[in-house]
Amino acid sequence: MIFFGTIPGKTQSLSKSKTKRIYPKMHLKLNGIDIIEAEHVKYLGLIMDSQLTYQQHVSYVYGKTSKKLGYLTFLCSYKGIRPSLSVYNILYKAIIRPSLEYGCAFWNGAPESYKKRLEKIQRIAVCRILGVMNATAYHTINMTSQFPPLEFRRK
Repeated sequence: MIFFGTIPGKTQSLSKSKTKRIYPKMHLKLNGIDIIEAEHVKYLGLIMDSQLTYQQHVSYVYGKTSKKLGYLTFLCSYKGIRPSLSVYNILYKAIIRPSLEYGCAFWNGAPESYKKRLEKIQRIAVCRILGVMNATAYHTINMTSQFPPLEFRRK
């Protein structure tokens, strides 16, 4: 017999209502253990908030990929023996882009302003790889690098 127990500190509930009316918090119990009602829940690396704005998830992904972009920037700025452009493309595709695209079916309903924050990470990464200025037009960078915009990859 398999028993799936609940861990009191990890089990959470999330309430979603179509109206902006504030309802009293629910008091849920499972096997005698109180379940906490949270404003946002993280599950499998995806953060869902009660209003389904995805702001916290996009901010989390932005911060995580910004750190990875810092490593790529360091490698691209190294003045010693510089690997070929294809090595940097592989690094970007293997390290940064999966983080930007993970769970996109989940958060694709986010407002365009949040999605543009993630596009900004790709634009900066490709600028670092190509060695061009950040002010270079995004469409020009995408054509040169042959990286489609994240918007096209999400569809």
